[in-house]
Amino acid sequence: VNDSLHLIISDLKSKTNTLVYSSDDGMTWTGLGNTIFDIQGKKVYNANGLWVAVGEGTVNTLAISSDGINWTGKGKIFDTMGSDVYYYKGRWVAVGEHSDSTKCVAYSTDNGSTWSYYGFSLLTVAKSVLHNGLKWFVGGYTENNYKPVILSDDGINWVYPTASPANLIMVNSMCVNDSNTVVVVGKGTNHYNYVSYRTVNNGNAWQS
Repeated sequence: VNDSLHLIISDLKSKTNTLVYSSDDGMTWTGLGNTIFDIQGKKVYNANGLWVAVGEGTVNTLAISSDGINWTGKGKIFDTMGSDVYYYKGRWVAVGEHSDSTKCVAYSTDNGSTWSYYGFSLLTVAKSVLHNGLKWFVGGYTENNYKPVILSDDGINWVYPTASPANLIMVNSMCVNDSNTVVVVGKGTNHYNYVSYRTVNNGNAWQS
């Protein structure tokens, strides 16, 4: 992978380019059109000699590339859209929205060649994924309970944490720091209040 390559995917719908790249530290940018994602791009991640992008399209919602320029669509891994993707120690995990909620979390153990699903419906829609060096975290929302975060040791089998973030019904985004602390941001129970929480006890307890 070219370490000097920078890639942006556009989340602006109906634009000419949903993938653009720069090979001069962001000074100039080249569009890659909208063949891979003909509606919008959402997220791209580079690791283990591979670029993986997710987005929304009539043909693809996930694509892979060895150089960030030439892309191969992997079809509609998520039949609505892919929202986020992350890599850690031989495992890719991608999340998104699928009409079958058992398919909103997908994983690959062969560096993006094939993708499989957990197969159980813990989230209605998955919106964000990361690994904090100790555990996998996926955030999203469920229709029937206030459990917007799920955890995994291997990126394949998922559980609800012992205690979910209080008064949080939807996770929109997550980040992790060098101390393995995960912060989640999303929508509160009154539907208008956006709140944030950080992990205590590696995802099984949370503080606002």
